[in-house]
Amino acid sequence: MSQDTTHTAEAINLSQIAQHPDLALRALVEVVQRQEALLKEHEARLEVHSKRIDDLRFKEKPEPQPAQRDKGKILVSLLATHRGKMPALEARQIMHMSKQSFSNLLDTLPSIESLPMKTDKRRRLLVLK
Repeated sequence: MSQDTTHTAEAINLSQIAQHPDLALRALVEVVQRQEALLKEHEARLEVHSKRIDDLRFKEKPEPQPAQRDKGKILVSLLATHRGKMPALEARQIMHMSKQSFSNLLDTLPSIESLPMKTDKRRRLLVLK
C-alpha cells in the first residue's frame, strides 16, 4: 500500500498538475483502478471469511461420535437409576472419564442439563430433561 502512495506522490506534484493536467489525470485514474482491484480482493476475502464463520456457527453443537453416543446412553441410564439427578463429579468418576472428555460428552447430549448445585455453586448437578 505504501508503494501505491509513493508512486502517486511521484506522479502527481502540485506544481506539475498545472503544467501537465493530462498526466495528473492519468495518474489519478491508475490510482483509482488499483484501489478498485484492491477493494475486489478485500471483498473476496470477506466472503471467504464470512462462509467460514457461518460454518463454525453451524457446528457449534457437535454431532456425537459413535463412542460418545454409547457413553451418552450409559450416562442417561445412570441418571435414570438415580431418579434423574446426580452430581457431575460422581457421574464422571463412575464412568472413569477425564474432565475434558466428560465435558465434551455433556456438550453433545441435549437430553442432559448441567446446573450449579444449590449448596455449592462450584459443583455441578446433572439433570435429565
